[in-house]
Amino acid sequence: MNLSVRSSGRDAALALATVAAAWVVLMWPWLVDGLTIPWDAKIHFQAMLRWLSGHLANGDWPLWMPETFGGRPALGDPQSLLLSPGFLALAAFDSEPSARAGDAVVLVEVLIGGLATVLFGLRRGWHPAAAVLAGLVMMVGGSASARLQHTLLVQSHAFIPVVLLALDIALDRPTLLRSVCAGAAVGWLVVGRDQVAYLGLIGLGVFLAARALAAADRRAFLRERVVPGVVAATVAAAVAAIPVLATLEFAQISNRPAFEFAFGAKQSLPPVAFLTALVPDLFGGLASDLGYWGPGSMAWTPHVPVDRTVVQLYAGAAPVVLVLWIGVLRGRLLTGPGRLIGILLLFFAIYALGRYTPVFELLFDTLPGVDKFRRPADATFALAAMTALAAGWLLDRVLRDGLPPVPAWRGVAEVAGGVALLAAAAWVAEANGRLNEALPALATALVLAGLAVAAVALCGAGRHRPLVLVVLIGLSVVDLRTFATGTLLNARPVAPFAVLDEPEEVPLAAWLEREVTAIEAREGPVRLEVLGLGGAWQNAALVLGLESTLGYNPLRLEDYDVAVGARQNSHLAARQFGTLMTGYRSDFADLLGVRLIVLGAPIEQVDPASAPAFGPPRRIGPAWIYDNPRAVPRVLFIGREAARPYDPEVLVASGGLPALDWRREALIDPLPQHVAMPQDRSQPGSVRILDRRSDRIDLDVSAARDGFAVLHDMAYPGWVVYVDGMPQKPFRANVLFMAAAVPAGRHAVTFAYEPLAPRHLWSVIAGDHH
Repeated sequence: MNLSVRSSGRDAALALATVAAAWVVLMWPWLVDGLTIPWDAKIHFQAMLRWLSGHLANGDWPLWMPETFGGRPALGDPQSLLLSPGFLALAAFDSEPSARAGDAVVLVEVLIGGLATVLFGLRRGWHPAAAVLAGLVMMVGGSASARLQHTLLVQSHAFIPVVLLALDIALDRPTLLRSVCAGAAVGWLVVGRDQVAYLGLIGLGVFLAARALAAADRRAFLRERVVPGVVAATVAAAVAAIPVLATLEFAQISNRPAFEFAFGAKQSLPPVAFLTALVPDLFGGLASDLGYWGPGSMAWTPHVPVDRTVVQLYAGAAPVVLVLWIGVLRGRLLTGPGRLIGILLLFFAIYALGRYTPVFELLFDTLPGVDKFRRPADATFALAAMTALAAGWLLDRVLRDGLPPVPAWRGVAEVAGGVALLAAAAWVAEANGRLNEALPALATALVLAGLAVAAVALCGAGRHRPLVLVVLIGLSVVDLRTFATGTLLNARPVAPFAVLDEPEEVPLAAWLEREVTAIEAREGPVRLEVLGLGGAWQNAALVLGLESTLGYNPLRLEDYDVAVGARQNSHLAARQFGTLMTGYRSDFADLLGVRLIVLGAPIEQVDPASAPAFGPPRRIGPAWIYDNPRAVPRVLFIGREAARPYDPEVLVASGGLPALDWRREALIDPLPQHVAMPQDRSQPGSVRILDRRSDRIDLDVSAARDGFAVLHDMAYPGWVVYVDGMPQKPFRANVLFMAAAVPAGRHAVTFAYEPLAPRHLWSVIAGDHH
């Protein structure tokens, strides 16, 4: 990657305009045809977007998320969108962003990544056409399009070339401003807190090392950049420190503080998936749901726990021809300045393969951070990014130096190698009884590869080069538009996600909003359980502004998971209860305040043991709705004489909730030592909610005698209680909840979630926040 004569301003403008125009063509299914990015992009991230916009519209900066899994920290959840600039800006200006608006944020971020790639290539002296090809592949190559549903992974992927560009600029001339910008870019990538960002940081670290090693005077190069480097590192740490600390805190008491190798490597990339880099629709999943027969499908044996979007690696015929032919067979990526790209391509391929190679287990055990992530196949994003850079660099080498010469027999061997790859794909199809179905895909791949080989060869020969480059870029756009964007992997009608897009048009959603509002006006805050209504309903509570016991999120509080039986998914009408919430008719369901139970099947099928305790359901659309009037109020005042000692860890682990009158008694840990008080059956006092936001609850307590204000919201580090303005640490009440000691008299009591308070941040750093 030598710096050579850089492109003129006109060339740069033309290259950027070309990528922008290609972006319009590639994104046509979403921009014009009205399709939407499906699955997680809607079920999780559209719901999160509507949640964020709703809170911001109410003047609430939601560091706590009470709407799913009983309540959880938003700041510590990397997937909350709370620190995603594009979505945050949209949520700030639109209180009810549509699904298409959410898609637009992702598509614009993809464009930014492509443009940054072009600028990086031009800075490195690439031919403008080479920079354009790299930008196209960066935008939609491989997982960047196949896994477009994984919104924040795509966001990190798109931001990596921005960081690469910022670092390249800062390294060339390390001024204070450039160092600050580079540090801020690195820090913001870290804030992503996902595996794509993690792998991107590894790649960026290798780039920095390579720049230093390539310097003519390494000592002078490093000496001139020590202070700017310290500035950049300081800025990066300042940007990323609090979000990373919040996530580490959450992870330590979550259901996934780290992974054992067997689970962490479970979703590895099957080696056969690399055939899709050459044959785009080998397994028949781009245009048909029922026709897919590759890894992860019921037709594939033995079953492999991967989604078909993970398997799809196609980044275009031209890039794969450049990498395999010019890079590998002609050796450009094996020696000289291309070796760095080749090494990173190999590293990310090995990482993605995960358990299919012995190398990944060594990485898992020795490389810090790897055990914090599952799904090694996420490295396919990094593989796509390196494919983009490799394709750009290799095309530039071909344009500058021509094709590396080889003897005639080598040319024959290269052709044989290409035929062998197609033959391997055909063999896989035949072995699975799908050869006839795969023949069109194989023929298409052969034609596309032949066109790409011809175009690259003509570029190397210098014949009609401008025309050939136009054809090559045009072919790549058509190729990617056909096999990367607008397929069933990333573009679907929005109708199945209506509850997350236009909930007021969905009768069940509209009824739930009205009914819960009416109940809460009489009884105070309540929760509901939504189960078995399909994927779009799992996080619907975030859109509707309701509080649910379940949701859709891989990261949850461990104690809550065990006690309640919550799982990542709740789309099926099947329920595994927990150690404390042993059914819908259980004391702990009442303590959670489960007022409405909304099921996709009769309760007799979901919880037969509890069914006799409930009356006939209300039927609205696909739901059976059951009322639970036994739900305990969200806030209570309990006299000291009614407080009972207990061990929360024991009860969470083994169950066995004692039989108490939960409206008059409570479990308190640690129970303060005090003089024994006689039993008093008179009313100990009263409590009412004055104001309630996501991370703050103001109470008015009138206590006839000393006691506890019990709040049935999740206990979590960072929550503080103020009694008449004086702070105290909340007690652990009724296993998962909180309480404040309140003396006799009338008092103002506030429960506040303050994760950014210096005392709390220091406790996290010191490791004593539990």
